[in-house]
Amino acid sequence: MFVVHPSPRLCTADGNHCLHLEPVPEMSRDFLFQAESRAGDLMEVTGAFQGTQILMWSFMAGQAPPRAADAKDVPLEWLIHDPHRFAGRTILARGSFRGRNLFAEMPAESALTAEDWVRADGPFFVWITGKGPRGRGFALDPQSRADAVQRLEVEGRVDVKNGLVYVRAKDVRLIGRAGARTAEDAPP
Repeated sequence: MFVVHPSPRLCTADGNHCLHLEPVPEMSRDFLFQAESRAGDLMEVTGAFQGTQILMWSFMAGQAPPRAADAKDVPLEWLIHDPHRFAGRTILARGSFRGRNLFAEMPAESALTAEDWVRADGPFFVWITGKGPRGRGFALDPQSRADAVQRLEVEGRVDVKNGLVYVRAKDVRLIGRAGARTAEDAPP
C-alpha cells in the first residue's frame, strides 16, 4: 500500500520513495480521476515494473475515510422496504450517482430543493438532499449522464416524506466507477 498523489504517483507514507504510475489505456481516465479525488489516501495497485515506473492494470482503494460513530451501513433496499425503521437515523449508503433525476427513476417534481440528486443501488432509488454530489477532490455534475458511472457513499440522516425516502447528506465520498473494485469488494 502506498499513498496516492495526483501526479500520478505512489509514495511511501513518509514520502521518501515514490514511483510513477502508468495506467493501461483502458483505465487511464478513471484512474486519473480517482487519483485526484483520493490524494493522500492509501491505494493498492497491480502491475509490473517498466523501467522507473509501474505499468498498472488494476487498483483498489485502501482504508475507508472516517465516518460518524453512530452511522449504520444500510443497503438502499432496506431503506425502500422499511423506511420508517431508519427515519431520523444516520446511515451510510453506497450506490450509483444518477444526477438530477436524469433517468426519471423518481417521481417528477418530488425533489425537496433544486439541488437534490438521485442515488441508486440496483432497482432502488433515493433522493439526496442538503449537499451536492461533491467532496474532497471531486465534483460531479447533476446534469451529466456521463458522471452517472460514478459510485458514491453518502452519510446522512433519513427522512420520509409522502412515501419517498430522502437522505439529508452530511458527507459524500467518491468510491469509484461502476464495475471497479474497492476495498469493500475485496475478499477477506
